[in-house]
Amino acid sequence: IALPLFPLVGCSSGSGRQDALTRVRDPKLSPPTRAEAVVEAWNESEGIPSEREAVRKTLKDLAWSTPVPGEIRLAAIDQLMNDTDPAGLEDSRAMARLLLPNELNRAIVTYLANLSAARDWTDMTPAIVRQWARDLPEEPDRVEERAIRKLHPGVDPARVVFGVFVDPQTDPGPYKLRWDLRTRAAAWDVLARLDTDGTLRASLLSPGADVPMPADDKTLSDLRACYSELGVVPRSGEELRWLDRLRDPKNAANVAWWNEVVSIVSGLATDQRAGLRLFHLEHVRWASTHRAEWIRASREELLSTLADRLRGRVTHERAKGVDYTKQVPERLAGQEARLSWGDALSLLVLDEAFHNGPMNQAIFAQITLDRNDRSTEYGGMITSLRQGGFAATLYPPRPSNRLGDMKFIASEDLIASSDLALSHYHFHVQKVQNREYAGPSEGDLDYAARLGRVCVVLTSLSEGVLNADAYFPGGYVIDLGEIARP
Repeated sequence: IALPLFPLVGCSSGSGRQDALTRVRDPKLSPPTRAEAVVEAWNESEGIPSEREAVRKTLKDLAWSTPVPGEIRLAAIDQLMNDTDPAGLEDSRAMARLLLPNELNRAIVTYLANLSAARDWTDMTPAIVRQWARDLPEEPDRVEERAIRKLHPGVDPARVVFGVFVDPQTDPGPYKLRWDLRTRAAAWDVLARLDTDGTLRASLLSPGADVPMPADDKTLSDLRACYSELGVVPRSGEELRWLDRLRDPKNAANVAWWNEVVSIVSGLATDQRAGLRLFHLEHVRWASTHRAEWIRASREELLSTLADRLRGRVTHERAKGVDYTKQVPERLAGQEARLSWGDALSLLVLDEAFHNGPMNQAIFAQITLDRNDRSTEYGGMITSLRQGGFAATLYPPRPSNRLGDMKFIASEDLIASSDLALSHYHFHVQKVQNREYAGPSEGDLDYAARLGRVCVVLTSLSEGVLNADAYFPGGYVIDLGEIARP
């Protein structure tokens, strides 16, 4: 990669630079012809500063223009990255640092990542991490990881990414774009894949870790408080944003909630605290007030109580549009080994909400609204009430998020309002008899993982009966059975 991908080609006699640039810009010409003209224009401007500057500007415009065919863009980038003038090459590298994070053309991503690794451009690490954060399940072997390993030999990539999180090494950019915060969030999302259970991040956040962290950095202070006071490490970038809101000193309700939860969690046994996540905490707080016996119970005792409640209920597995049930059965008996103490407690609290209270009156009223609106699926949040009951608050998707009657997109209003919610929920009620879709879709499971939330999907079985399925960020699903109209 030290040499250009597009070698020197002969130029037409007497045509000059202007003709080559004209062919570069001509959309009627084929991409190979225009790519060849890119190389020709670049080579003809060698040693002529005024002409080289004009060609450089044209090639940079091509590099940034996503509608331009990738072959032409890659030819332009290749010439810029092999500039023999030090000042010109530095300008090209600055462009690459800005271009790579949001680039969608995988050939260009591969080129820039490999080039950075080959030339030991460690300053490209944050840009590579931001690109790595893009979810590409069709590419399990990512070029970004290979580049990071070459740039930082002998260092665990997860530690490299954590270092980018601590110090994004990214200019905030103009107009409050905050590219540094985007880099930090991207690094946390990458860590969610590399450090799935949060063990590494927990060790790096501990007071004895050899990771220097600025004392005045709110995000880092919040993370350390979350780990030291609750034993919880947010897994995804969305959970990190959730933590930021929970720790907002200007939000009196969140501050009071945090202090109450810290006090409760400090009294839990070690095995109860194992695997605790942010989405468990409101369930713990509710149970400590209204079901104190559950707080004192072990994981096995909670699972036994849950099994007794679910025994004999009619359940329904999803049969269409998803194949997760082949690997992830919805029955408690098939999932017990995966459930933590917090998971079991959350299931009991949600079961209480849907099977022992007046909340279902609101649920069935909302179904009518959803069924009459063919532009989207409806959903909202389940919250606890002061006296111990529960409420289902509807948040219809915004117009821009209405992608059809088979998809629910949570609005920013829902996410911002649900800091203290027990769960998110949505409906599968397109038809009165919709049992073949009784359960979360693959997109629903991705939603739970990305937001770090326990969620419930409610499916219409008949005019007066719903099926409730709870699903977790870990991808497991528990069928809570049928719910009848009050």
